[in-house]
Amino acid sequence: IHCLLHRALERYPNNEVWEVNKACSKKYGLTGKQVRFCKQHFPWMMSLQEAAIDAREECQHKLLKRKWNCHTLRDAPKYADDLKKDTKHSALVYALSAASLAITVSRGCKMGKIADCSCQNGRRQVSFPSEMIPSNNFSNINNILPCRGIVQAGKQFVKTFTNLGFRLIPKNEQQRKEIAVRRHNIDVGLRALGIGETITCKCNGATAGCATKFCFRKIIQLKTAAEGIFNKYEHAVKISKRDFVSTDASRENSMETLKLPHQIVKEHENKLIYLADTSQHCATSRRRCVLDNTKPDSCVNLCCGRGYRAKTIEVHEQCRCKFVYCCKVVCDNCISMNQIFECM
Repeated sequence: IHCLLHRALERYPNNEVWEVNKACSKKYGLTGKQVRFCKQHFPWMMSLQEAAIDAREECQHKLLKRKWNCHTLRDAPKYADDLKKDTKHSALVYALSAASLAITVSRGCKMGKIADCSCQNGRRQVSFPSEMIPSNNFSNINNILPCRGIVQAGKQFVKTFTNLGFRLIPKNEQQRKEIAVRRHNIDVGLRALGIGETITCKCNGATAGCATKFCFRKIIQLKTAAEGIFNKYEHAVKISKRDFVSTDASRENSMETLKLPHQIVKEHENKLIYLADTSQHCATSRRRCVLDNTKPDSCVNLCCGRGYRAKTIEVHEQCRCKFVYCCKVVCDNCISMNQIFECM
């Protein structure tokens, strides 16, 4: 029931041709249903690899100085407990991965990379007389510009694909709760995108008159959406077993049973939620740290009581750069000795 396993597609060899029978495989964490979907909609599937890489890199950038810095995302599909269980960390990864995939699919569609995408309808930008766009009011041109609502198509792809990673009929009550929580966090990630697109117009040429403007749609960047998702991660809510109502036996085989109780949805609709506490994540040996105890990457916080050591490293930097006519910049190579600290 773990629909994050497809992140293993990130490990598809870069030097190999993207082939349907190689990529659409359980080897890369896909379920049987997802393998069939992959083969039927193969032009869309390269987005999964790109989205997995983007989500991991954004996660590592945001949590660079934390004990858990998303390093275990590379272990897909053989995740450790921090992502295998419904922890605060896995809640973040579900939401961030969903947002990243929706953005990547939408962007690929808009750029014409996906052959059967409905957005592939000619020009990506359109020119308009400036008087049609008073004070950046784009309502006059919203229906004219191509790709309106393209992010909604990306969101729908994510929902369709991830649902294929869940059991339609959970084996037990615990699986029912896990699926409900994971679907909730996926939805939170998708809602973080909002509409997900804006219109940008620029003057044609450098003239002051600006008689004509070129307008195009811009899809939200993952970095922007991730800001909200990481804020929700910081304030994620732990759900207890008591928060779940007993399942109606008559609906046992229905997808309705995979939803959270109404009260939980009402209270935590836009919050990340989780079921299990995370481990201390003390695999921080040789991680760099700082002596300032107020920082998240302080040696006191990061080294888990094992202590730290000081090291002196040689740093090479370009310096005393000057412009040489014509036309290059020449720099000296300056060497300095810096002291750093590493966890034991």
